[in-house]
Amino acid sequence: MLKDIKQLLDKYRFFIAVFFTLLVTFLSLASVKSPIITEIQSADKFGHTIAYFVLSLAWLFAYHYQKKHNILIFTGLVVYGIIIEILQGLVTTYRKADIYDVFANTVGICIAFLLYHFVVRKILT
Repeated sequence: MLKDIKQLLDKYRFFIAVFFTLLVTFLSLASVKSPIITEIQSADKFGHTIAYFVLSLAWLFAYHYQKKHNILIFTGLVVYGIIIEILQGLVTTYRKADIYDVFANTVGICIAFLLYHFVVRKILT
């Protein structure tokens, strides 16, 4: 059973990473009204950290067998986070660009890379 799941995830790992990228893009640019998030200031930053943590792991698993891509993945995700913040400020009227969101995104990316390189990669190899 676990072997079947692993084979399925291996087969579709790139599409899973693309799906999470599209999901983060949609959630970052869509108008989402949540009274809970607006009341708890740090909840928004925590959400950014978790989203980019999951997104980073998805891309790391997508290119698990090609370790030379890790710098490109890291850089690409940081740039992607910056572009999303710029787009929030330019193309939406209901969101604003926030440097602290970029920082929270980068923290999520860094945590994912550390976890992946020091724990997950050793388990999978």
